[in-house]
This record gives sequence, structure tokens and C-alpha cells, in this order.
Amino acid sequence: MDGAALKCAFEEDGVVSGIRVRTAGEAEAIRASWNELEAAEDMRRNGYSTVHSRHLDQRFVWDLASDPVILQHVAALMGPDILLFGTRFFCKYGPDTGYHVSWHQDLDSWGLLPPVALTVWYAIDRSDEENGCVQVIPGSHRDGLREHDTQHPEGGNLLGRGQRLGLAETEQRKARPIILEAGEMSIHHGALVHASLANRSARRRCGLAIRYVPTYVRQIADLAKSPPAQAILVHGVDRERHFGVHPRPFS
Repeated sequence: MDGAALKCAFEEDGVVSGIRVRTAGEAEAIRASWNELEAAEDMRRNGYSTVHSRHLDQRFVWDLASDPVILQHVAALMGPDILLFGTRFFCKYGPDTGYHVSWHQDLDSWGLLPPVALTVWYAIDRSDEENGCVQVIPGSHRDGLREHDTQHPEGGNLLGRGQRLGLAETEQRKARPIILEAGEMSIHHGALVHASLANRSARRRCGLAIRYVPTYVRQIADLAKSPPAQAILVHGVDRERHFGVHPRPFS
């Protein structure tokens, strides 16, 4: 898909998917790197306190987040001046955990002005309906940001604040599964309503969410739900420097 077609589809649906980033062999090497990190830190037992911002200390994560193929697609949608806003792994190990991600919009959590961001979701494992792939409501990004409920957290919700949207059944019926092979990615708008159900299979479902913002965006401290991001320039030029200047962790 060329840049114009990519942007047209993205503007219409708020998501594009099935974009090949790594060959099967390369994808297997990334999975091996994740498996090693997962085992070393016993993540299945210890939870998710160490899955954020691993691009800062894991070379394979940084290489993905700064990958020219990924950034080429992001630039076609966002413009040439791009900051890496953050990374996070999302893993679901099977039906015994109950892990899921509630309906939400990414931009609810980040306190950005203007509210512009997108998320690349890279599949470390095959991601399908059986093991809890991402589900999206196409076109929902065009309706702007909605009020999220943080007062009634759901057990097993992988979102840090337990934020969720209550969707009418008619809207939920519009949901589209984003099925990805290992080594493929999807890209979704920061205001797109999306979720992922629990893993019903015996197969792990792991993916890396990579967040990008244009350099003209700034983070408002009294709106941010977490400490200000240490955003890193990965493409183009940062003339505004709203996030300061942070070095690349690997050369």
C-alpha cells in the first residue's frame, strides 16, 4: 500500500493492519529475545511492572521502535518529525489468567495537547481471535475523546488505571478483529476505541505497543496520568523540544 492509500485508509477507519515488518526468521529472533527477557524476569509470575519502556535497556526493543520501515509508515500518517513516546509489552498467557484490555482510547491517559498520537502494535506471537487479538471500532476516532470510567476497575484488566468505556451493544457489534502474524504490525489512531478479550487458547499472545507523537505535541503536567514522558526523536527534526532532549539509548 503506497503512502496515499495508507493515509486514506487510516483516516477512514483509524487503523491499518497486516503490514509486514520482519521476515519469519527475523520475527523468530525477536520472539527468542522476548522469551529470554520474560524468563529472566519471571514476568508470568511477577506481573507487568517491568514491561514499560524497555527500549531504554533492550536493544531488540529499540531496534523495533526506531526501525526505518515502521517509521516510514508512521511518517506517512503523522508527518516527518516524530518522537518515540513510549513502549509497552502486552502478553496474555492463557485462560487461567483472565488478562484482557478493556474498551478505551489511548489518548485518555497521556495528557497531550493537541491530542495527537498513534500506536504501532507489533506482533511477537501470532495474534488472532482465539488468543485475544486487538479488536477495534472502525471510524470511532472521528468522534473525539470520550469520558472513561476509572472508578469501577475490572479484574485482569491490563490497563494501569483500569480505565474503560461502556459501549452499547450496537457499537460493540461493529468491532473488527486485528489478526496479525508474528512479524506484522498494525497502526491505530490515538483516539480509536479498541480493546482485547481474554486469551481462550493455550497459546501465548504477546505484542509490543510502540507509541509515537509529532514533535509539536506537548504534555500538560496537570492532565498527565503519569510522569512526563522522556520522548526521543526518532525521525526528522525536533524544533519545538517540548519534551527536552533525550539521547538515543543505543547508537
